[in-house]
Amino acid sequence: MFDHPTPLDVTRHLMEELAPRTRTGVGGLLSELDALESEFAHNAPDGLTRARVAVRLQAFLSKWTSGAQGAGGEEESPVDEAFEDAFDEATDDEMIQLIQRELGLS
Repeated sequence: MFDHPTPLDVTRHLMEELAPRTRTGVGGLLSELDALESEFAHNAPDGLTRARVAVRLQAFLSKWTSGAQGAGGEEESPVDEAFEDAFDEATDDEMIQLIQRELGLS
C-alpha cells in the first residue's frame, strides 16, 4: 500500500548525503585531482588562481618525486626547505615575476 523506507535505509541515505565516503591513499588523491580538474573545466579560474595552483602542484610534485614525505614521514631535503623559505619570503612583485615565468608570459 505505502512504500516507506526502513530506518536503516533512511540512515544509509542520510549518511551518504551528509558524510559521503572519502577514499584514502593514492585512490583518494587521484579522486581529488579528478575533482579539481572537473571543477576547473566547468569554472575556469583566473590567471592568478591558475598560477597559485600551478606553484602548489609543482611543489607537491617536487616532494613526491624526491620521496620526501614531510610531516609524519621522512625528513624533507634542505632544497625543499630552502624553496619554502624563499617562497614564504617573496614579495608580491617577485611572486608575479615567478608566475609570469612559469606561465611563459615574460
